Amino acid sequence: MCPADVSRTCPTTGAAPAFAVSLAVVAAYLQGPLSTGGPLSLPAFAALNDSLGFGIVMTSLGVLALESFAAAAALLLGLFCYDAFFVFKSDVMLTVATQIEAPAKFLWAAVGAGADAGGRYPFSVLGLGDVVVPGAFVGLLRELDKEQARAASVTPPPFRRRCVGVDTRREHCRRRALPTPRN
Repeated sequence: MCPADVSRTCPTTGAAPAFAVSLAVVAAYLQGPLSTGGPLSLPAFAALNDSLGFGIVMTSLGVLALESFAAAAALLLGLFCYDAFFVFKSDVMLTVATQIEAPAKFLWAAVGAGADAGGRYPFSVLGLGDVVVPGAFVGLLRELDKEQARAASVTPPPFRRRCVGVDTRREHCRRRALPTPRN
């Protein structure tokens, strides 16, 4: 049993099965698709790639914390400019997306790409960075919403303050007017 103060660092009973499943997924992924001499079909390889990518995204979102709206907006704008340049002015993104098989992208079957893909890459691709950065921005906005809600609950609106003040004063006066019960 873990002490209460180290519950975040102490493994739970579900850690061993989760670790075993993750090892099995990584081992299967490392065997590779048929196109590189591995035993996996492309859809099976894509599913394993997506599950590893999902794990990377969720871990990144759990670790990454943006501290200000300006930093988050700058990061989002930088990602937009980066994507625009490398997608439209260079073949770097195309090369990385179609020739490097790594869990750095999500893969979905491309529309009309079956066995007769005709040399086309058989998947639609979305880079993990295109999920992590907007996700971190949404996480920052969630924290700002929680902070505003906390501030609103500490300082109620004027009408509620007046009602609470009147009720508190009424209760105080009522208690002073009643005699103290004796046993």
